[in-house]
Amino acid sequence: MHRSLQEWANGRGYRIAWGCPGVVDEVRSEVDRRREAGSEYVRELLDVFSYLKNEKLPQANAVVVVAVPRPAHRVTFDTGRGVFEVVVPPTYAWHGKVRRQVKHELETIVLKGKYRVATLRAPLKAIAARLGLVTYGRNSLTYAPGMGSYHQLMGFLTDATVEPRPTCAARCAEISSECECCQACRSACPTGAIRADRLMLEAEKCVTLHNGSTRAWPGWIPESAHNCLVGCLICQEVCPQNEGLLRLEPAGVSFTEEETRAILSDNADHSSSAWGAIKTKLNAAGMVYLESVMGRNLKALMAQEGSSGGRRRR
Repeated sequence: MHRSLQEWANGRGYRIAWGCPGVVDEVRSEVDRRREAGSEYVRELLDVFSYLKNEKLPQANAVVVVAVPRPAHRVTFDTGRGVFEVVVPPTYAWHGKVRRQVKHELETIVLKGKYRVATLRAPLKAIAARLGLVTYGRNSLTYAPGMGSYHQLMGFLTDATVEPRPTCAARCAEISSECECCQACRSACPTGAIRADRLMLEAEKCVTLHNGSTRAWPGWIPESAHNCLVGCLICQEVCPQNEGLLRLEPAGVSFTEEETRAILSDNADHSSSAWGAIKTKLNAAGMVYLESVMGRNLKALMAQEGSSGGRRRR
């Protein structure tokens, strides 16, 4: 079975690791310890893992984690004065669709319908690191060989018996050796969220956290920090491990002048025909989560037109 898993992953350009399901409990315990020891803000951030519900699988014999390379995507807005183009980082578009496709292939191509596969909802970065699939960067992102940080992790439980891999013996998370003498991401971070004295960045200071929130922008975030419609690419683009790996593709999502006005209006009523079209487009790209923050984030990008995140196309 392990040979079939590896051959399938190699043929798709994926990276794969597997191990005992006990690694999931180990990581959950680690998250619980961090929650109890952290600040109120950190506890709130980590509480999400308390609500992750896995599909039912009475007897799981193995956990399988897959890393799939992903591109960033362009999304465009017609402002009436030109087309404003913004970037959505890798994994933000079609996340669920990619995961479902990988699960389907595992079930039908690798396991040939003989075994069950359930989606694993857990702290996948920590699990993948313990299985040796990825390493952590100084920016708390994970890096996979040949993909850098531009990958999507997905985890699965299966009742198939998979032979253990010596190279995937469970290990504690550690920073990549390439990061030890490198300060590129720390120097580039516009908010000082990446520190030299700790493995994990300060989530409270990360732009990604704040542009995914409906709360008011903290006053200490500089205008230059806004670079993507959601998420952030600044620390990833300067990382030597990512050199030459970022692909930028059209998302296939363009908003008309009327839709752009509705997005920027800050009107809480999203029942108009324009918003109906906006929701349809977001849903088609697997980005429905953007509805509540898109206008706020787009305004921030337009305020510093010409930055790395958004630009006007004439």
